[in-house]
Amino acid sequence: MRYHLYRTKHFLLSFKFHYLLMDEWMVVHVKKHIWTVELVLVLLFLFNSASFFNYPSGEISHQNMTYSFNYISGKSVFNVSQSPIIVQYYEDVNVTVTFPENQNISSVALHFRMDYDFWQRKTMTNSTPTLYWEVIPAQPWNTIVQYYINATDQQNQILIEDNNGTFFEYIIADSVKPHVEILSPQSGVLSERNVEFMIQFHDAGSGLDRFEIYIDEILALSGHSNDVTFQWIFNEGMHTVEAFSFDLAGNEGQDSIVISIENVGVFPIHGFSFFTIIIGLVAGIGIGLFLSRRRSYTS
Repeated sequence: MRYHLYRTKHFLLSFKFHYLLMDEWMVVHVKKHIWTVELVLVLLFLFNSASFFNYPSGEISHQNMTYSFNYISGKSVFNVSQSPIIVQYYEDVNVTVTFPENQNISSVALHFRMDYDFWQRKTMTNSTPTLYWEVIPAQPWNTIVQYYINATDQQNQILIEDNNGTFFEYIIADSVKPHVEILSPQSGVLSERNVEFMIQFHDAGSGLDRFEIYIDEILALSGHSNDVTFQWIFNEGMHTVEAFSFDLAGNEGQDSIVISIENVGVFPIHGFSFFTIIIGLVAGIGIGLFLSRRRSYTS
């Protein structure tokens, strides 16, 4: 622009200009008010060049000067969406990009990374000329996933949507309750006071944190194992057994049974049934009689 002002100023003050006008008065006043003239020329230059600021991308020609540039998009040139919004550890994420009909896109790429590691690139598939999609595979719980879109139109202009430089981001969630199952015994009536339990704990998402087992609302056992086997001696009557599992994401799973201990006899000793005690008594009496008779024969 300074070059154009210089050329115009030089022309005004040149001999040719004076010769054409044949007016010494104008030449004198142009010299006297040269800064005002320059200001007017600047305003005229800007007015005539206003179209310079209206080009969004591509190539601009002005006074034999050419500017080639690529427009880097921060927002609103195309729309990016993902599904689902809240992503579980077992879910793939479908990323879709929608372009205006006049955008004339030739290729689109999805760039993504996990936990700030290296970027991976996948070429997006177009369902229509303005709709592209691609899938980010499922990731482990608590993984940070970031992505952005890189598109190229038919004029080789590069369009980038990166969420204003912060990237699109989601963190893998785990809202699934951990698995817990009391395998044995089943709810019902038992005739033994000494009961063996088999309980299974498992969590495929964030992982098992701990388990707790309550018998009649009293903590009986806790730990971190996936499979638990233990025995418990009950009094006669109804009993509730509850098993809880907790994962690292704070979810809680629960299973319970109700058992009734009945018909264990009037002399329950250390979990033995009445029938077992009778057999023991009869056997003991028989052996005692046999030994006493043998002693009497020998004497």
